[in-house]
Amino acid sequence: MSIETEKQLRAIIPPHSPLLDKRVLASLDAHCENYLSHSRCALLALANHPQPFYALNAKQWTFTSATSMELNDVTIEALSSKQAASLFFWIPGVDHGLRINGWLEQNRITIEQVYLHCGRAAMRAQWWQPTHPQPIIDDDASWVAHARYGFLFSQDEQGLSQLSPRGEPNGGFLLHQGCLWIPERPGNKYAISLRNVLKNPQLTVALLIPGLYRLRWWHGTASIDDGDVWSACAVDGKTPKLGLRLNIHTSGSAPLPALQSLWKNANANANTDTLTPFSKALSEHMSGKGLMGKLTHGVVNHIIEKDKRQLY
Repeated sequence: MSIETEKQLRAIIPPHSPLLDKRVLASLDAHCENYLSHSRCALLALANHPQPFYALNAKQWTFTSATSMELNDVTIEALSSKQAASLFFWIPGVDHGLRINGWLEQNRITIEQVYLHCGRAAMRAQWWQPTHPQPIIDDDASWVAHARYGFLFSQDEQGLSQLSPRGEPNGGFLLHQGCLWIPERPGNKYAISLRNVLKNPQLTVALLIPGLYRLRWWHGTASIDDGDVWSACAVDGKTPKLGLRLNIHTSGSAPLPALQSLWKNANANANTDTLTPFSKALSEHMSGKGLMGKLTHGVVNHIIEKDKRQLY
């Protein structure tokens, strides 16, 4: 059965706390800058573009202000005058990431949203453990079967894009009857991609195999499904309550040589001792640095540790 309204969605995924809205910033702050100073690689996604995905290394971006970044030596063909763009930044060996949403004009991105993203997707996917031996893939079905990490690339009613990570064990993503099926796991309280799909069903899904420096993507019309198909995605006897069904219209692939720095440095990144812990940064984004921030930190840290034990 398809879910067509946010009321139906929230009957399954309870509404998030309004406090979570405060984690979404309009500009970079010290915690974001701290994360970016450690980052080695980012995935750039462009809405309504024939080649939607690009991988960037740290030399290919420069933040010129708290609300603006420039792309260096990045060639993107067929750009419109103003393109919705989203980025996801990684630090080798670190599960949580940083997301930026905004607008690309020529080589400059104007930031509209920036926020830290939890590490559950990376943990589910065992993202920092490359697949060995690396599989030989020559078709979509094999790629989907081996993929453990992915992104949902959606847009809201105003056209602002979102790049949301997803992680699964081998076989967790499904290609069935000409559709791509993406299960929804516990912990996604904000449900931004699902809410976007309810308003704008155009969706692009990118899937990656840890250790391979490329991705495959599929674009089409998405719907939220809470039917019996998700029993095929059960893990440890726990079946997803719902997920996304993508009716595929177009597909493609993209080489991502910049990803080499991720796994190469995942076990040798000695600089993360200067990285602000995710729970502290998130708490201060939501409640500030005063007493409320300290109180929130304890609660947030407890929730994060609980979520790590309940990935499914």
